[in-house]
Amino acid sequence: MLSLNSLGDIIFLQGGAGSLPMLVFVVIVAAAIALLVRQARQNASTSEAFVVADPSISRQISALMKRYKDAYIVATITNGFGGIIKGIGAVIGGVLLLVGLLIVGNGRPGDATFAMGVVIVAAGVVSGVWFYIAGVLVSAQAQILKASIDGAVNSSPFLTNEHRATIMSLSEGVKAFSHFTNRRTIRCR
Repeated sequence: MLSLNSLGDIIFLQGGAGSLPMLVFVVIVAAAIALLVRQARQNASTSEAFVVADPSISRQISALMKRYKDAYIVATITNGFGGIIKGIGAVIGGVLLLVGLLIVGNGRPGDATFAMGVVIVAAGVVSGVWFYIAGVLVSAQAQILKASIDGAVNSSPFLTNEHRATIMSLSEGVKAFSHFTNRRTIRCR
C-alpha cells in the first residue's frame, strides 16, 4: 500500500523513489523541446527550399529571407516554451491539489495534518496559477516578436509580395483561402 510518506517522497522528489518522477519529467521536457525544434525547422525548410531553388533571387535577398525565417523559428520555439510552462503549471497545481486533498481527507478539522493539507491545496492553486500566468506572458512575448517580424518583413523595400508571403508562410494560406472562396455557398432558407 502506498502511504502518504512514500507518496510525498515520490511527488516532492525526496529520497530514493523520487528520482523516477524527476527522470520522467526531464524526458518529457526534452521530448517537447525536440518536437518544437523539429516543427520549427520543418516550417522553415519549405521556405528555404524556395529560396535556394529560385535562381532569380539574389544572394542578398536569400540571406534576408533566411534571417527572417530564423527569427520566425525563434518566435515559434518561444511560443512553444510558453505552452510548456503553462502545462507544467497545470501539472504542478494538479499534483499539489491532489496531495493536499489526500492529506485533508486523512486528517480531522482542527488537526495539524488537516491544516497542512489545506496549506498544500492553497500552494497548489497559487503555484499552478503563477506558472500558467508566466506561460501566458512567454507566449505573448512570442506573439509580439512575430508581429514585429511581420512588420519588418512587410516594410522591407528589398522584398516582393511573393517573398513576403513565403517568409510569413502565407503561401499555403493564400492557396487555402482561394480554394475556400472558390467553393459554392449553399444558402438555407
